[in-house]
Amino acid sequence: MMPPDSISAGAMAELLSLGKRWDEVSRLCLALPSEIDLQDRCNLFCIPKPDGELRQIIDRRPRNSRELWPPSEGAKMGHPSTFLGIVIPPDCNLLGSCDDLRNFYHEFVVSLDRALSTPVGPFWRAADWAGTKAFAALQARHPKKPIHPSTTVVMCFQGFEHGRPLGAYSRTRES
Repeated sequence: MMPPDSISAGAMAELLSLGKRWDEVSRLCLALPSEIDLQDRCNLFCIPKPDGELRQIIDRRPRNSRELWPPSEGAKMGHPSTFLGIVIPPDCNLLGSCDDLRNFYHEFVVSLDRALSTPVGPFWRAADWAGTKAFAALQARHPKKPIHPSTTVVMCFQGFEHGRPLGAYSRTRES
């Protein structure tokens, strides 16, 4: 683990490549430094899975340390029994899934606010991300602010990270 601005050129190239893979599956969010809390910046590493693939781990401990956990008396995971009291009108359907998705953390889309709470790695130049969907989205979010090739941007992960239950993201402790 190293501070996000102290990585080698090789690691930068790998991180850029990973960010572009995220962009291909709509999980890359680019942000201006003013949109994020710099103390939330995360490191990223991978660990091998038994099938030979690598599991991406985003070290979100700085942000996690300021978030409140769900109440201890609250349910940790959803259970099908919670649907028993729901009345479904005759012309409607209730759909749900209990599947264990192979890549759940990458397949689950999160809000912009949630993505901005997970800045990953070092600062980048906007030119590094030219042509990506995330760069187009950044420009669309800031139509009155020109984003030049030298503008500083941060990559954020727009999916869940492994390690925190869904309910843990709802509140932030007061500083």
